[in-house]
Amino acid sequence: MKKLSLKITMLLISISFYQINGMDESVEHTAPVSTGFAQVVHEKSSPIHSIQLNAENPIMAKPIIYAESVESIPNGKQSIYDIHGNKTQDIITNNGMQHITYYDGSKIIKESLSLPDGSQHLTYYPGNTDGVLMTDAMPEEHVATIGSIKQVKPTLSPVTSKTVILDSNKVKQQEIIHRADKSVTRKYYDDRGSLESIQVIASDKSSIHNYYQSYPDYIVMTQSEAYDSNGHKTQEWALNDSGQRICIYYDTQGNSIPNPNPEETVTHPDGSTTITHRNYNGIILLEVTTHTDGSTITLEYDDEDGYLESKEIKNADGSGESTYYDSTGEIDGTSKIVKISDGSFKTTHYDADGTINHEFTTVHHTDGSIQTTYYNDDKTISYTEIKYTDGSSESIYYSEDGKISSKHKENKDKSSETTRYNEQGQVTGIEKTVQNRSGSSTSTHYDANNQITHTSKTIDNIDGSSEKNSYNIDGTIDYTSKNNSDGSSEYTYYSSGRPYQTIYYNSDGSINKSINYDANGNAINS
Repeated sequence: MKKLSLKITMLLISISFYQINGMDESVEHTAPVSTGFAQVVHEKSSPIHSIQLNAENPIMAKPIIYAESVESIPNGKQSIYDIHGNKTQDIITNNGMQHITYYDGSKIIKESLSLPDGSQHLTYYPGNTDGVLMTDAMPEEHVATIGSIKQVKPTLSPVTSKTVILDSNKVKQQEIIHRADKSVTRKYYDDRGSLESIQVIASDKSSIHNYYQSYPDYIVMTQSEAYDSNGHKTQEWALNDSGQRICIYYDTQGNSIPNPNPEETVTHPDGSTTITHRNYNGIILLEVTTHTDGSTITLEYDDEDGYLESKEIKNADGSGESTYYDSTGEIDGTSKIVKISDGSFKTTHYDADGTINHEFTTVHHTDGSIQTTYYNDDKTISYTEIKYTDGSSESIYYSEDGKISSKHKENKDKSSETTRYNEQGQVTGIEKTVQNRSGSSTSTHYDANNQITHTSKTIDNIDGSSEKNSYNIDGTIDYTSKNNSDGSSEYTYYSSGRPYQTIYYNSDGSINKSINYDANGNAINS
């Protein structure tokens, strides 16, 4: 090789010996002392190569790389120094493999391993000059999945190294992330560089392995497996043909078992928490995520098919919105909660096309009561229901012209009072009902002057039917009725304590048949 002329005297220092892959090489480290030269020294059989700097710019900011190509370096170890005598690289070659260590002072910032097939391993450390961020962005569903993910979920523990493995076409095949807490994350990619799976191994050797399907704009997690610190699979889930998550749980012997934890809590890196409720098959029924600012997101799922039924977002001040879905995933309707000036909240409901649904509106008052107003097709008020915090409730019914026709109040003990009004707003009658210990109820009816007109006793049967006896003020029976669970009914009317007619009604209210009685109570026609 042609020698380069030296114009400034060099000070050569130190001779070191290395044992590399069974080979002995002595390597002369040449460091300039304010000379404007950087030298790269090969093994002892190779000549020393030096590079002369421009005399007008003897100090250069970037490390000087020697002139020869990488392929021409023989087996052995070479070191590269900058013009200040600081080592910037160690290069080890052996039978087509090459390992390069990059330094920033005494600190290693990057390592590169090139293999004969053209593949490459690149490992980055904090402070690397390639702009590689020492963070690990994980898909959110990897954080909030099943079982021992609570032990191995990504934390704020600093990344100590990140290794990227490229194939011969420089397509990423793996990513390996080491953290200060001794956990390891491995990401696997297909031949196109799309994410296939992520494995997180905690310091106690428990692990989670998630599998993904990659699309051009997003990825979907399709399967997950969790293992304890002894390598036993504890649970797994996968998506079935309808997109429903099916979970299987295992004991330490590998036998499937019922869900041991129907309620699971996961704390996310940002401090928010998610509580997940599952049924015995592991199907998610409810997920409630609470953020540090007090806001919540609630997801409700169908208990049979597992599809998302509703999503509610509630802000810390109580305002929010809800979205409702049908079984195909299409939006079925929405509602918005707005905080109004007096501190109460008004809920407005919308149809799937975004138009206001006039069926009902809901107002949450500051005293804790909830008022729901229902509307007719012509948008006039049908009735209003108010539920109070003590368990009582009140319903107000309106006539077609918008005037109050009746009020019904039910107390916590199931006693109630119904007041009826005429078009002028005057009271026409009152009915007060109390619950009996036997389970029946007794009602007392009053006229406009608050005088008792009659009483009645009602029994609700376990089959959904009910029976009622109504009595005159003198205690004689007025009529009896029975309402069946299918909607049909029968009424028997009395005079002076004797029946004179029974009418049977169909479920649609039409008369099925009528029976009249003689003075002795015998049926005379039907």
